[in-house]
Amino acid sequence: DQQLITLFRHALRDDGKAAALFDSLRASPFLSSWARTPLNAALITSLAQREGVEALANQAMAVRRFIRQFLSREAIQSPHQTLLLKKERLLSLLAFETKSAGQLAFTKTSTLSILGAAKAKLGAITLDLPEFVHEILNNHLLQDSGGELLQFAHEVYHDYLAACELETREHMQPGLGTEFAIAHFAEPHWQDCVRLYAGLTGCAAGLIERGADKNPTLAWLLLREAPTAAPN
Repeated sequence: DQQLITLFRHALRDDGKAAALFDSLRASPFLSSWARTPLNAALITSLAQREGVEALANQAMAVRRFIRQFLSREAIQSPHQTLLLKKERLLSLLAFETKSAGQLAFTKTSTLSILGAAKAKLGAITLDLPEFVHEILNNHLLQDSGGELLQFAHEVYHDYLAACELETREHMQPGLGTEFAIAHFAEPHWQDCVRLYAGLTGCAAGLIERGADKNPTLAWLLLREAPTAAPN
């Protein structure tokens, strides 16, 4: 905690803003956990410098900015990498399918199988799947989990990307993502994904109204975390 505060004070050159940024992190389980890695702490600081501490108010959109900034940084370093949004789409399908199966770790064979189905769905005909898996391992989005197993390098990645898939389904057919979120509202391993989905889509009020009886704790968290501004 003290290292983070020192970093924020040095970068922002304002003790008040540094304290406000640290308070924002402490209020967010996602961001607080994520900030413990130096690169992620630097991304958080950069966002606060560019857009102000208030940019962290919507946790889901802040996580999106961080992950896309991270992917953009990797793309600049390796220009031939898969396009950012295509990469996010492929990974969102991998995250959703593995989360639906209750898998924190998954085999390389099943990874290639899920990505193969995603490739066909997206019409990414020229995508080299083994090379793509190698790329996302090098980007530290996925990591080896022993033996032939892989896993997302951070739970936030898994939950955020699964929430992206729900967001996509909601845009393709209104109600589809929300109905899934309601159907799984009481399941603990979907809780953080639902929170991120609510922040990405601005649908917290509807989820609270329909899900409060299923999971009062999650409904309270959604109420507490509801962004003050509509997501971009």
